[in-house]
Amino acid sequence: MRKHISFACISLLFACAGVAQVPSKINGKGVLASASYKQDNDKSALLTNPPEMVFVEGGNFLMGSEDGEPEEQPIHKVTVSSFYIAKYEVTVAQYREFCKETGRAMPETPKWGWQDTAPIVNVSWNDAQAYCKWLAQKTGQPFRLPTEAEWEFAARGGTKTKKFRFAGSNKLEEVGWFDKNAGKKAQPVGEKAPNELGLYDMSGNTWEWVNDWFDSDYYAKSPEKDPQGPPRGSMRVMRSGSWINYEEDNRIAIRISNMPNDTGPFFGFRVAMSAKK
Repeated sequence: MRKHISFACISLLFACAGVAQVPSKINGKGVLASASYKQDNDKSALLTNPPEMVFVEGGNFLMGSEDGEPEEQPIHKVTVSSFYIAKYEVTVAQYREFCKETGRAMPETPKWGWQDTAPIVNVSWNDAQAYCKWLAQKTGQPFRLPTEAEWEFAARGGTKTKKFRFAGSNKLEEVGWFDKNAGKKAQPVGEKAPNELGLYDMSGNTWEWVNDWFDSDYYAKSPEKDPQGPPRGSMRVMRSGSWINYEEDNRIAIRISNMPNDTGPFFGFRVAMSAKK
């Protein structure tokens, strides 16, 4: 059962270890707007806040896995309301702006150094929440972390799903950075192929904090409509897999947990926002 990555094993892991149409985004003024842009060449959105957002139309899906870890079971039907989720993981440049404006220190520098378009790492759940709060105040938009159900629905491709094992493909090499191709470090976001919704790095690169408390038995008692996770707990859920993990641990359904103050060189996040009803 892969519930968490302990600090005791981090050192061991290191030792072993075109134009697209987007439904909507948020522009630099925090206003929703439709957009077209070149996926491969235009990386300017990775350097400024707010992050570029993709609209996810609500729908139903089967959450969990029948061939994964016990905490991924049972498979259960979930209905998710429409929402927005960031196209990319929050980058170093975006998080640095937050730190400068709030007087916070940057997280511990990873061994490979900071690269503006790489995902921010060494951030805790509390850090991610602070960024979301700052971003909401800065833009006037209700930015937050995605719920676990929202995250999985988006990773699976939402209503456009093709039922891949990983986010966008059955071949992880096409869509994600993991132990065999990442070169023992987080890679710049958006370099692999996106999933059905145009979201990048939903499998691999960094584990992503979501809002929910963790409960290994939650799937057996989860409500069907917009589940928010357990009302209390001691650990928060992380999804996605990362650059240091084996292929199997980058499946869409994989879920682990860590303490809200835990950090690591493979801990990152992306933001979400509820759609206006």
